[in-house]
Amino acid sequence: MAAANPAQLLLAELTCSVCLDYFKDPVSVDCGHHFCQACITQCWEELSTNFPCPECRETFSQRNFKANRQLRNIVEAARKLTLELTKEPEVGTVCEKHQRSLDDFCQEDQTLICLVCHLSRDHREHTVVPVEEAAEDYKDQIQSRLEILKIERDAILSFKLSGENESHEVLVGAVITQKQMCPRPLSIHGLV
Repeated sequence: MAAANPAQLLLAELTCSVCLDYFKDPVSVDCGHHFCQACITQCWEELSTNFPCPECRETFSQRNFKANRQLRNIVEAARKLTLELTKEPEVGTVCEKHQRSLDDFCQEDQTLICLVCHLSRDHREHTVVPVEEAAEDYKDQIQSRLEILKIERDAILSFKLSGENESHEVLVGAVITQKQMCPRPLSIHGLV
C-alpha cells in the first residue's frame, strides 16, 4: 500500500472509526479514542455494564465520555478547507457518499475511491494506490496494447492488399482468357 500524503493523514485523524465520516460533536472516552457523540451513544445503547471502546476494545465500568471542543474546532476548520479546495469539482472527482476527492484507486474493485472509502470495511484490506500511480500503470498498459493493435492492423492491411493484388491478377487473367477464346468480337446477331 502506498504511503498516505499529509492531507490523507489529517483526514484519517479527523474521521470517526464508527461512521467513517468527519467527527460530529466529538467526544473522548477514557482510553483516549475519539468518536462522534451519537456513534458512541449508539454503540453503548443497550449496555448497562462493561462499555467497550469500539476501536481498542478496552472495557469501562461506566458510560463515560467527555466533549472535545478543540477537536470539534479542528474538524470544522478542516471541513471548511476541504470545501474551499473542492468548491467546483470536475464531474466524477468527488465521492458521492462522502463528498471527498477521489484521490485513490482500489485495484481489486477497479474504481476510484476517497480516503474515507479506503478506511472503510469495503476497501480496508484491498490494495489501494494513488490515482496518479494507477493512471501511469494504465497508460503503460494502453500503450502496449496500442502497439499490438498497430501490428495487427498492418498485418490486416498487408493481407488485404495482397488479396486485392491477387484478385486483380485473376481478373486480368480472366480477360486474357476470354480474349483468347473469342478473338473476334461478336455482333449482336453473332456475325461481324
